[in-house]
Amino acid sequence: MAEIPTHPLRILERFGIKDTRFAAVSAYLWLLTFAFVAIRAHFFILRSIATDGTSFGWWLAYILPIALLTVAACVIVVVRQRKRIVTARQMEAGMVNDRFRDFREILSGLLERSGLSGKVDLRYDFTSDIPNARVSKRDGRFFITATRGLWQFSAADPQTARSILAHEVSHIEMDDIQRTAFLKMAARLIVLPVMMKGKSITLI
Repeated sequence: MAEIPTHPLRILERFGIKDTRFAAVSAYLWLLTFAFVAIRAHFFILRSIATDGTSFGWWLAYILPIALLTVAACVIVVVRQRKRIVTARQMEAGMVNDRFRDFREILSGLLERSGLSGKVDLRYDFTSDIPNARVSKRDGRFFITATRGLWQFSAADPQTARSILAHEVSHIEMDDIQRTAFLKMAARLIVLPVMMKGKSITLI
């Protein structure tokens, strides 16, 4: 019985939609949205100048601080994200102990089926009890980091744990780790204005 694809782009391929087309459509939508907002803002400023007697300098005095604040917020988000990555790596250890043998066998089977044997290292996040895993790429080598919660959960439900690991393996197969990281960063920047409306500002 054929397994269900664990990656969205794999599902798209089932319908004949290639990754390049998916990326192109996404880029076109972003460009169209940006162009629409820019054109609307341009005409709004021109109308304000014609009807209210304002000037481009007057508008610049208001827009420039907002732009600088936006850039500063983006820098803070990027710096904090890099700090989180460094901290997360410090909380990782290798899964070399015999107690992880069954868990390693689950992942080894998935990697062998995908032709990735020997190309991925398994890491252990001993700080989190949430059943989860993540994938990273450093110096051209892939790493799958499983949490303590996932390792413990695999003893009770190895099939579900296998599905979680299969999803991470699919990211390696598609080699979309940098793109996924970029989308996560963009999502944080998009929700930043909503977060700033609260009583306290907490950058993710």
